[in-house]
Amino acid sequence: MLMLVHPPPDWGLTFTTLIPTTITTSSIVLASDTSGSLGVSVSQPVCIGNGLDVSAVGLLSTLVLSSVVGILIWLLFAILRPRFRQIYSVREWFPPQTVRPEPLSNSFWAFIFPHVPFVPSVPDENDVMKARTDNELPVDGQFSQRVLWVCFLVVLGWSFLGLAGLLPLYLVNTPCLAQSIPQARFGGIYSVLQDLSLLRLLQLLEDENITTSSKILARAVVNGNDVTSNIRTRIIILTVFTIVLGMLPALRKIFKEFNRLVNYRHVWLEIRCEGLEMGWLSAEKAPGFLGMGEKRIKDFIVKTGLSATLDKNSGIGSSGVRQRAQSHRAQERIEKTRDDEEKAALEIDVRSLFTVGDTGRLPALIAERDHILGQLEMAEARYIASFKLATPDPSVADLGPSSDGGNSLKRRISRPKALAGYQHHVRSRRGRRTNATSSTAPTSYVAPSQYYKLGNVRGISDGRIYSQDSLDEGPSFGDSVRSRIVGSRFQEVNHDDHGEALPIGSRVNTISSVNYKDRRGGSSNTRDDSFGTYGGQHHVADPSSGNEADTDTYPLTKTMDRDTSRRESGKGSATDDFPSAILVDSIMNYNSSPKRMDSGIGDYELIDNEEQNDLTPSRSGMANMREEREVPLHLRLQPQGGFVRPLSGLGNEELGSIYSDIGEWRTQLKQINNEISEAQNECYNDIADGRETVRGWLMTGRGLRFLPGIELIEGRTKDDILWDELQRQGNAKKKIRFWLLVILVTFLLAAGLLGVAGLAVASAPEVAHYLPFFQPLFRDGELIGPGIVYTLIPVLIATLFFFISINTIQYASHYSGNISAIKAQLSTYKATFFLLTVVGMMWFTAAGAVVFAMGAIATSSERSSTVASGSVYMSVFFLALIINAAIIAPGLLLLQPLRLKSVLWNVYHAITPRQRFRALYPKPYDPTYATACCILAVILASTFSLIFPLIGPAVVLLLLLTLVAHRFLVGYVYGRTESQTGGLLQIWLLKRFATVVSLQPILLGLILLSRRLFIEGGISTGVGVVSILAIEIYAHYKMKQPGKNSLSSATLRALDIFEEQTMEKNTTTAKDIDGSSLGTSAMRMRSRGSMASVLDMMSLTLAVMPSSHSRGAVPIETESLDDLTATERAARTHPDAPPHLPALPFGDHADEMAGILYAPELLAPPPIIWLPNDSAGIAKSEAYDLQRYHGLKATIDVRSQDDASSKRSPRQRGGS
Repeated sequence: MLMLVHPPPDWGLTFTTLIPTTITTSSIVLASDTSGSLGVSVSQPVCIGNGLDVSAVGLLSTLVLSSVVGILIWLLFAILRPRFRQIYSVREWFPPQTVRPEPLSNSFWAFIFPHVPFVPSVPDENDVMKARTDNELPVDGQFSQRVLWVCFLVVLGWSFLGLAGLLPLYLVNTPCLAQSIPQARFGGIYSVLQDLSLLRLLQLLEDENITTSSKILARAVVNGNDVTSNIRTRIIILTVFTIVLGMLPALRKIFKEFNRLVNYRHVWLEIRCEGLEMGWLSAEKAPGFLGMGEKRIKDFIVKTGLSATLDKNSGIGSSGVRQRAQSHRAQERIEKTRDDEEKAALEIDVRSLFTVGDTGRLPALIAERDHILGQLEMAEARYIASFKLATPDPSVADLGPSSDGGNSLKRRISRPKALAGYQHHVRSRRGRRTNATSSTAPTSYVAPSQYYKLGNVRGISDGRIYSQDSLDEGPSFGDSVRSRIVGSRFQEVNHDDHGEALPIGSRVNTISSVNYKDRRGGSSNTRDDSFGTYGGQHHVADPSSGNEADTDTYPLTKTMDRDTSRRESGKGSATDDFPSAILVDSIMNYNSSPKRMDSGIGDYELIDNEEQNDLTPSRSGMANMREEREVPLHLRLQPQGGFVRPLSGLGNEELGSIYSDIGEWRTQLKQINNEISEAQNECYNDIADGRETVRGWLMTGRGLRFLPGIELIEGRTKDDILWDELQRQGNAKKKIRFWLLVILVTFLLAAGLLGVAGLAVASAPEVAHYLPFFQPLFRDGELIGPGIVYTLIPVLIATLFFFISINTIQYASHYSGNISAIKAQLSTYKATFFLLTVVGMMWFTAAGAVVFAMGAIATSSERSSTVASGSVYMSVFFLALIINAAIIAPGLLLLQPLRLKSVLWNVYHAITPRQRFRALYPKPYDPTYATACCILAVILASTFSLIFPLIGPAVVLLLLLTLVAHRFLVGYVYGRTESQTGGLLQIWLLKRFATVVSLQPILLGLILLSRRLFIEGGISTGVGVVSILAIEIYAHYKMKQPGKNSLSSATLRALDIFEEQTMEKNTTTAKDIDGSSLGTSAMRMRSRGSMASVLDMMSLTLAVMPSSHSRGAVPIETESLDDLTATERAARTHPDAPPHLPALPFGDHADEMAGILYAPELLAPPPIIWLPNDSAGIAKSEAYDLQRYHGLKATIDVRSQDDASSKRSPRQRGGS
């Protein structure tokens, strides 16, 4: 049914909508002003479902391009993941074995279903009490997973409400925008996608007078009825849906999770942390402590009544002198008998105090030593790689039978024998040293010691050189030297021995029960063949005895020719005294696998093959060749063991150059170790004297937040302390500069997004007329080109601007003046959230709306309503922005292309194991990068998901894929080397999300107020503002901690005394509070320049002897690993190492110093040289030489179970 309305019907348009209704509207048909159009081509508007326009084509192009790129990124990650375990499966090999997750299979999509929970649970009080270690409790990254899950559920509810509830509200019985909006005078159209937004209803509420040449009322009539009142009803329903079904359920869900995390944090602080805090008192805020030694400050705190344990603890950070004779059990008994009621009643209890002074030149020395250490390790690595183990090939080794006809015994592989008498031999030699033993370091080596074993030394005996006539045949002495046959370094052979070549000077052990058969068919005697598992010649000697050149040697190989002069020198018959087995030294008693040696039967000569540069045995006889060829290859024995030789093409000059580099860097390392030790000693003396170089004091204890001037360290770990910031002054100025930089970045981003917003709305009505530089973008009949220009390019530019801004803030956070890494991270997160909320949503929306309303602003007509319509119009661009990031952002989060490139590049150029370890060191969880896209998406969803319902599903997709990626990354990739806070950052994020949820009613209310719907708009805006205030009040109430008003009067008096002392400038340096002299304590003497250890320095200078058993709940342990203080553990963290390695039999320096909060430079020990492992055993020989002759500790990279089991304690490695 068609009904005409005033003005006359010849001014109106009659059309039919997509639904069976007839609609009549009156519109103003204006004569086009050709002079004002400036040649702008006008595209015809299209109703939804009847075709596409420029914005729709641009959105589709963005969807297709981002989907293709995103899917390729995901596929690339699925391909690379099993091939780069060192990057994408860090937690399978880096952390301790007890906390490693179940390994993933190599299947293509295994990362989508990892063996970690999709939604981690929040432990209650009982779970926290039962947890034996921190690893059984969730970390902050897992709490972020829960926050993302809550956001996913909230946005999923909004999407369902928008698509099922509000979209029909917008579409049913309403005309499309192409039919309800008059054609623009200067070109431009409304996007066809705006038919699915609130803008479709807003155009039906136009009851303003359109001022042209006359005032005409424009209204819509559907089926003969004025729909204005019907639209008003729909607006009321929309308002109710937004408040009751949109905001309130979301707030309920968010605050339910908020309360759960807040309660867990309280339990975590009281049970896991035992209510202890960590704080920093700067010397600028406590000038009264300057000039007071550390012991005087501790005594002052105890006498003030602010500590019940500082004077009684003889361990870490205590004030009393540790009784050397007091046992650990006695200390435990004293601890148990302490007055627990008094301790519990004490509201402030300082448990430990550590002075942080000016480290002076120590950081530069530490950095220089690290450089020297790296150069030394690189030289050692090149030296070790210059040699390889050469073993004869069994497939080409022919057996050479003896030419002696009386010897008919064939070679056979003997069965393993018991280690008879082995322990007896070793025990009998313990503590004795050979006269030839020397502890002097060799200076002329250019190759390992075993490389210089000499064989075939004939013609020399007792210092005399025999004439050539005395020798029947055989190589010369020079040829014997150059042959490099495995044996002792100087193989002086007793020429009277007819049975076997026995080097003079070798330790022997004669066993009476020897049964052997003479080679010439003589009598048989009894000989014990059970010298060792691998034959009579392979035995292990004490590495502390014998010449250095005899260490790590291979079993001696017989090189006797059957026609030598010694056999003919007068003793042709065998004697009864057969030489016993030779006990060969082996360095450090490593559990290597020695090769099976010859049994001592048969004579061979060695031929030097110049072409192969190798030594291969050949038969001396050809008699029984057919019979010998019948012996299987795997049963043939080699007449010699493996030996070490240089690589082909490597000359002695190059070896000499490498070894000279080793000597140079080794000397420099020892020198700088002494310099660092002296500098550390000076710093400890300054701390004990309380000199002006003191920067402040680190404390742990209960109730530290009440101390005047204290700054809490939320991470409660040593890794959370930014030591460089403690050394610097003026942190308050740095914080101001950081936030000024954030504001500057905000303005720059706002300026950049202003141009992006103009490009995003360039196709809107009349925008190109008032912004002429957009006019060349219009083309008649083209959709793809302009669509890409209006949608895809602005999306890419905006994404780039956001990325640069976040990176800038992230970089500036390193100079924010925060002394805590967690606080710096929280500052970065707050700045990023502020940037994305204020600029990314509010300013971006306002800028686009203002550009959209350029025509209305120029003509001063309907400015407020046009600006409101522009804010809704921007929702299409935000949809394209989210679609662009929905698949690509989670894929890049998984792939980590920058880290992948960096790791592969550094590993490729790594020469030493330490360089490889540093290249593979896991990256900690960074919530800024992990959740930045989700934050912006949730903000946009909370603002536009009901106004433009299509934006909700895109955000749901982004959150879902981010949850999948985040689950895998937290469980398998991110290292847990950072501090844990019990969900502090996630609690703040939930509070901010609750605030953001209230933005949608506020925006809707402002839009309705622009249409003069004061009741609906006022209610919606008021509810949003009230909810924000209620959220802040409730969150403050839940997070509030007891203040000073809760303290007792005695504690308040103690705090007043403490504040008076800290604020007064101390002028006395030798008198204590009670007048006793503590400045020159007898217990704190000026220590020597060179100390045995860091613990000795602290004991002598600070009257403190820290111990590991007195470590409390704070500092909290993390999985961080410093390769300079925990080198032994770092050597076991290799991606190819076995999954189950035996535990270290000793504690490293990092464990001993875990509870000490002095500056890391003061605790830095002499570094352990980290050598690469090799099959030839060169690294083991070098490690032994470095410690024995140069006093430098060394460790070897662990690649197998045998490598781990061969590690000894430092004392054992020293050979004692």
